[in-house]
Amino acid sequence: MAQISNIIPPSNFTRNGATFRQYRIAQMNAAGDVSEATAATQILEGIIVDPGRENGDQCAIETIGEAIGEAGAAFDEGAQLTADADGQLIATTTVGNFIVAHAIEAAAAAGDRVRVRVLPGHRRFAATA
Repeated sequence: MAQISNIIPPSNFTRNGATFRQYRIAQMNAAGDVSEATAATQILEGIIVDPGRENGDQCAIETIGEAIGEAGAAFDEGAQLTADADGQLIATTTVGNFIVAHAIEAAAAAGDRVRVRVLPGHRRFAATA
């Protein structure tokens, strides 16, 4: 697996959730804490790089730059990625889904860990003319 080196370090947040796994997608809740994403329509914050140990711990989320993410299904290099129900990366072309990253590498199957480019801000997929 390639070493990731970003100019901007991961952002620190407070963890809120019993299930919070490294390489999965984090989403922000109304209180400003993060939990593991469970839907493509949530506000997706980035990729979990250090999950902490338990609720209330500080955790590190890659919110811009390259990260290693865990696939929920196969996808191609260059795919626009969102979250599945388990916080894993899946390709999307559905209008209204939040896009958390673009695939730098293809994933052959669920569970593959691949390099992705995390996008800054909260972007939704939009249809093209």
